[in-house]
Amino acid sequence: MDSIRNAIRRRSGLWDNQDFIRFWIGETIANFGGQLGAIALPIIAAVTLGASPFQMGLLGASTNLPRMVVGIFAGTWVDRRKRRPIMINVNLLRAAVLMVIPVTSFFGHLNFGILLTVAVLLGTLSILFDSAWSAMVPNLVDRKDLADANGKLWASMSLAQIMGPAIAGTLIAWLTGPNVLAITAIGLLSSAHFMRMIQRPEPDMSTGRQASAREILQNIREGYRELIRNPVVRPLTTTMFGINFGSGIFSAVFVLLLTNELDLSTRGVGAVYAMGGFGALVGSIVASPLAKRIGYGRVITIGPFIQGSCNLFFTVAVFTGQMWGVALVAIGSFIGWIFLQAYDINRFSLRQAVTRPNLMGRVASSTMTIMSASMMAGALIGGAIGSVWGLAPALALGALVQIAAGFLTLRSPIPAIQSLPTPESIEIVPSSEMVMEETVVESDVA
Repeated sequence: MDSIRNAIRRRSGLWDNQDFIRFWIGETIANFGGQLGAIALPIIAAVTLGASPFQMGLLGASTNLPRMVVGIFAGTWVDRRKRRPIMINVNLLRAAVLMVIPVTSFFGHLNFGILLTVAVLLGTLSILFDSAWSAMVPNLVDRKDLADANGKLWASMSLAQIMGPAIAGTLIAWLTGPNVLAITAIGLLSSAHFMRMIQRPEPDMSTGRQASAREILQNIREGYRELIRNPVVRPLTTTMFGINFGSGIFSAVFVLLLTNELDLSTRGVGAVYAMGGFGALVGSIVASPLAKRIGYGRVITIGPFIQGSCNLFFTVAVFTGQMWGVALVAIGSFIGWIFLQAYDINRFSLRQAVTRPNLMGRVASSTMTIMSASMMAGALIGGAIGSVWGLAPALALGALVQIAAGFLTLRSPIPAIQSLPTPESIEIVPSSEMVMEETVVESDVA
């Protein structure tokens, strides 16, 4: 056993990085709790409150609406502060917000308006947490371990996706959805505890004075300017906009496909989500080795095409019986998530690698603001299409939009990237024609 453990340590320095391990454990606990909540909220809306397709779309949009507003300022705020206290306090606040659902349900006052309000507050807090999260990982690990660290974190997310929905479906049937959200709150409290145990000091980003409104606006512009001027970050962002827009469209009606068209119970819904989690776990495992074998750029390029194609299975499932429909949804979720997860891990690592440390928070929040806008717009459109024309057109449009988004990466410098470059190796120019330095292409193309 010791020889196996030593062999693992030789392959990765992360196993000896106690602060990263604490961070990893805290995130894993929070991810499991988050998966319970992610399944419970739409099931409460669809089953307990009898929400319509448009209301389901509105619920999906409400989580992303605050990200558009708060996200504009979140990155600037995060980049001027230490990230760990932000994550601790946000987790405590998210736990308190989630407890509103079981409390109001217990007293018989739960309604769709309360559910919507909770979703808005969670979206507001989540963008602060996510901005700090993505900016903190590079402070915990060396650059050479960055992809490995992200792979481990995303693998934990995948395990949560596998086990979380199945556990959620069983617990919802047993305890009801509102009570499951109380368990989610406990997970967030545990995550905050492990974040408090991290000992590695953070660089002090504060300037010792309150930023003026002009400085805040300037900092915000810097984040968005980096998205536009960086020839690697720009296509990553535009492609993710398309992927999230398509995802918002079909996600608005996906639970209704499972519960209404395929007549699945809450346990069945959890099992379908678990299949996607299995695929995501496989994607987490193969992401780093696959990138090293065929290149980061190629893995990132093929992801949207395969994932969007697999999501077309959902449209076909509308017109089949329950048995074939469930099989198509399960297969599409499993295969699609393999490539989406591999895409996400390598995209995330590439963005971290080419972004200057002082811009990490702003780039992360600017990206999430744009992603949230696309998800919100997609959810509203998907809910409207589902209400007027039915589920199949919404599911098909969402998948086709994701496939189309892949061409934005295909026509960029990204497919030529073999290994992770550095911020200094990327030529940032103000003109509309933005290219990577020839030295990068020559050294990184296989």
